[in-house]
Amino acid sequence: MKKIINIFYLLSIFLFAASCSDDDENVRIPGQVVDLSAEADYGAVVLKWGLPSGEGIDYVNISYSIEGQDFSKNISKFNLDSVSGYVTATIDGFADTNEYQFKLASCNIQGGKSEPVTISKAPLPPAYNEVISTISVVPDFGGGIISWVNETGKTLVISVSYPDPENPTARETVKFTSSDSGKDFITNLPADPITFEVTVSDQYKNSSEPVSFDITPLAESVISKDTWTVPGYVDNSNFETIGYSSQEAGGEGGSPQGRVIALLDDELGTFWHASWASFGATYPHWFIIDLGKEVTVSRVALTRRQGNGQGQVGQQFLTCAADGASDQNDPTTWNWEDQGVYSFDINTNSEQSYRLTNNPKTRYLKVYFGTDKKGKSNYAMLSNLRIFGQE
Repeated sequence: MKKIINIFYLLSIFLFAASCSDDDENVRIPGQVVDLSAEADYGAVVLKWGLPSGEGIDYVNISYSIEGQDFSKNISKFNLDSVSGYVTATIDGFADTNEYQFKLASCNIQGGKSEPVTISKAPLPPAYNEVISTISVVPDFGGGIISWVNETGKTLVISVSYPDPENPTARETVKFTSSDSGKDFITNLPADPITFEVTVSDQYKNSSEPVSFDITPLAESVISKDTWTVPGYVDNSNFETIGYSSQEAGGEGGSPQGRVIALLDDELGTFWHASWASFGATYPHWFIIDLGKEVTVSRVALTRRQGNGQGQVGQQFLTCAADGASDQNDPTTWNWEDQGVYSFDINTNSEQSYRLTNNPKTRYLKVYFGTDKKGKSNYAMLSNLRIFGQE
C-alpha cells in the first residue's frame, strides 16, 4: 500500500511540473489597449484608454521618461469606469512644457505583455508657476497676510522665508499647503521693514523662482476705552435695551457690579451678568459696545467672571462701521458683518484672545452668545473686554 502511495505522489509531481512547463511555453498575450488619448493638465498629462476584449488583461503598464530618468506605473483593470467604458490615469511631476512619450502595454499576472501602444503629449505649465504669479503679501498686525489663487486643483506648498527678528543672519520659513485659493498669516513680527521671499512647489519638489515682497507690519495696540459706551444703557434696570439682552443690576452689589458697563472698567473683580434676580434670563444673550469712533480691529479679548465656570462656552463677534448704523435707535437694522464664532474656555481666569482675520474697520462691536453656547447655567457672564488694533 505504501508503495502505491509513493508512486502516486511521484506521478503528481511530474504532472504538476509538466503543467507549469506547458504554461510557461504558452503564456497568453493580452490584446493592446484601444482608443488611447492624452489630455494636457497643469504639470501633468491625463491618459485615457479602453481595454481590449477578452479576459487576458489584468493591468496596463505605463512607461515614460523625465529628464533621462525612467518611470513606470501599473493601472489595474478594475479602474475601468463602467459608465464611460474607459480607464484614466494622471501622470504628473513635469516641470516644463516639453512633449513626452508614453508607452502603454497590456499585461496579465502570468507574465503576458502586449506590444506597447505609444502616444505623445506636452503638459500645461506646472501648477506652481501658475500660482506664484497670483501671490500677494500685505501688511498685517504683527506680520503679513499672504494670499494666493489656485485654480489648478493641484496640492501645492507655499513657502515664505524671512530674516529671523532675533537673529538677522538666520532665516525663518513658514509653509502653507493648499489645493485651492486661500490666505494665511505670518505673525509675531515687529513693526519694522521686512522682506518676504515666497516660492511655490509641488509634491515632487519642483519649485518656482522666488518672488520678494517688502512690507512693514502694522503696530498693534490696545484700543482706549475712553470713548466707549453701551447704547441704551439704563443703570438700575435689568431688562433688555437696544444695547444688551439683560444685566443684573440688583443682587450683585453696587454699580457697576452685574451691569454691562462693568466690561469697560478693566477691573477683573467686577463683571457683567445676565439677569437672574428679577427674572430668569435665558439664552441667547448679547451686548453692543459703541467705540465712539471707527477703528481697525485685529483681535478681541475676553475674560471670564473670575472663579466662576458656570457661564457661556463660546461667542460670535459682529462688527458695524459708522456709516452702517443709519438708525441709531434700532441696531437690528444696522449692517452687521459676521466675524466668526469662537469657543470660550470657561475654566480659566486668564484672558482669551480672538483674532478677527478680516481686520474690520468698525465703530460698533456686538458680542452674541447663542443657545448652542450655553454652559452649565442659563446665564452668560464676563469680567472684562479689550479690543486690539489701530486707531
